[in-house]
Amino acid sequence: MKTYVIGDLQGCAHEAGLLLARIRDDAGLDARILFVGDLINRGPDSLGALRRMKTLSEASDGRVDALLGNHDLHLLAVAVGAQKTSRSDTLDEILAAPDRDELIDWLRRRPLAMFVDAHLEPAMVGRGKRMAMHDECGQGARRPHGDPCNDEQRRPRSSGAPDATSACQGRFLLVHAGVAPQWTAAQTMALAAEVESVLRGEHWIDFLGRMYGNEPDRWDDGLTGIDRLRCIVNALTRMRLCWPDGRMDFTHKESDKGPEGSDLQPWFDLPHRRTADVTVVFGHWSALGLVLRPNLVGLDSGCVWGGKLTAVCLDDRSLLQVDCPEYRAHSGKK
Repeated sequence: MKTYVIGDLQGCAHEAGLLLARIRDDAGLDARILFVGDLINRGPDSLGALRRMKTLSEASDGRVDALLGNHDLHLLAVAVGAQKTSRSDTLDEILAAPDRDELIDWLRRRPLAMFVDAHLEPAMVGRGKRMAMHDECGQGARRPHGDPCNDEQRRPRSSGAPDATSACQGRFLLVHAGVAPQWTAAQTMALAAEVESVLRGEHWIDFLGRMYGNEPDRWDDGLTGIDRLRCIVNALTRMRLCWPDGRMDFTHKESDKGPEGSDLQPWFDLPHRRTADVTVVFGHWSALGLVLRPNLVGLDSGCVWGGKLTAVCLDDRSLLQVDCPEYRAHSGKK
C-alpha cells in the first residue's frame, strides 16, 4: 500500500477531488492519504473540503487523516466565539451548516503531528511499539498544567509514534508548519499529544480562548500550563523563521527567508535542529513553495494562490500535482 501526503487545501475542494482521483489511478483504492493541515479557509469551498475530508476519514479505517493547521485551529476558535472572523476568511458556510457541530467535533480530534512508516499498514503502526516518551532529554508525555490543561495526556493511536530507540530510516514526521529545533522526533510526538488531549477533552473551549499569542517564543522544557501549550501550538502550526538561538519569529510571512542582513533563517536550516535524523514533511509556507530534500519535504505549493496542489508518495518520492486557479491574490499572508 502506497502512502501519499497532500499539501494545504485551504478550501480548494474541486482540486482536492482531482488530486484524489489521480492518486486512485496511480495506487488504487487502498492508498493511505494524509493531509498536512489547513483543509479550509481562503479558498472557494471550505465547507465542501471539510465535509469531504471528514467522510473520507471516517470511512477509511485509518488510511485517510489530516493534521490540524493554523487555519483549522482558527475555525475552531471562531466556532466557539474565542476569535472573530477576518475579512479574508471563507468560513461562513461552515459556520451556518446544519452539520456544523459534527464537523467541528471531527476537526478538533485531528492530530497535530504524525509519525509514519510508509511500509507499514496504519493498523500495524497503531498497534506497534509506542515511544516510552522519555527520549534523550528525559521528557515525558505527561506534564503538569494548570486548568484547563490538566487532563490525562494520551497519545492518539493514529499518530503512529515510533519507539524512541529505533532508527528513523524510511520514516517520516508530519507536521503542519515546523518543529522546534530543540525537539527530537520522540519529543515532538509527546508534546503534540499534550495539546491533542486538551483539544479532545472537556476544557477545549477554554483552551482555545487562551491559545493565541506570540509568547513564549522559544521552547523551554520547564514551561508549564498555557505557556507550554501555546508554544507547542505555535511551533507546530505557525512557525516559519527562527533566530539562531531557536526563538520563533512571527513577523516575516511574505518571503522564503529573513530580511537581508538578518540572522533569521528557516526553522529547518538551524544547524542544531534535533530532527535532522528524520524526514520532516510539512506545509504552511506558500512563499517557500515545493521543497524536496533528503530529509525534508515542503508541500505548500500555493494552491489557493494560483499554484498547484501537490501530493508526494512517501514510498518513492514521486509527485502528483494539479493546477489551481488564482482564487486569492497572493499577499504573503497565510
